[in-house]
Amino acid sequence: EFEEEIASLTAELCSKTDEYGRDLLRLYESLASAETEVQQLKFEAERRTRDEQEAKRRFGKAEASLQALEIQHAELRQAAEDAVEAWRGGERRKESLVESVLSLAEEMRRGGGAGAGAGAGGGGG
Repeated sequence: EFEEEIASLTAELCSKTDEYGRDLLRLYESLASAETEVQQLKFEAERRTRDEQEAKRRFGKAEASLQALEIQHAELRQAAEDAVEAWRGGERRKESLVESVLSLAEEMRRGGGAGAGAGAGGGGG
């Protein structure tokens, strides 16, 4: 009678031990899975952080390039304005020179040319 009861209790103990063992194995697998997921999430977060830092670095470089281009554009615009102004000044000087030459030619034709001829003739006579 005791042997049957001992055998029954032993069988129940073995059954419970197997059940607890399976539960522990499931918990261990679940824990391992959760750890793997945590590692993947950490890796993804680090990758996103690196990507964000790279994007910020690229943005900074692009911003610096844009500023350099804006400066270069302003310098080119100023150079173009200076060139136009110099050309206009040159045109005004040309006009002034032409007017001076025409004025001188007119003077020579009116009186300066006769004076030059008289001076040449006077020297001969």
